[in-house]
Amino acid sequence: MHLKLSRIILIVTSIVIILTVIYINFSAQKQSKNIYSVFNSETIRFNYLVQNLTPEKKAVLFCDESNPDCQYIMINMVKILLDDANVSKFDNIYLVDTKDMDYGILPSSLKSAYGFSHIPAFVILNYDNSKINYFSVLEWNSTKPFTIDDLKQWMKENKLWLNTYTN
Repeated sequence: MHLKLSRIILIVTSIVIILTVIYINFSAQKQSKNIYSVFNSETIRFNYLVQNLTPEKKAVLFCDESNPDCQYIMINMVKILLDDANVSKFDNIYLVDTKDMDYGILPSSLKSAYGFSHIPAFVILNYDNSKINYFSVLEWNSTKPFTIDDLKQWMKENKLWLNTYTN
């Protein structure tokens, strides 16, 4: 009886160990690479935007990694454009992380202050004469989303699509 119980414990322990090893090796691994690392390595927090702007124009993407629209354009547009350009990052575009933005802010207030009313938004802006100036805006709107061609054209118009890119 004692020998039989010992064998059962050994078999159960072996099965648990094997299942644990299988689970660890075959379970989905969390992606370690941030999908927004394809932009300039300097990420700007929304609440510190003014402190990070100068009179020189800067291209930025207002986005929050938890926003499904942001995830969509990153995976279905930006990644494809990176491949098209044959580069690993668009170093001339900065991410403005909007996760600390007050989402109670009215779209009209965003439009007045930054030139867009919906996120994600690509914007050329600067800070001069004590105010934020915006020059070119490409914003996502659920009723009028932009396409990958729109984004590439916006980049070309704003000299962000460099001559060294392959296409």
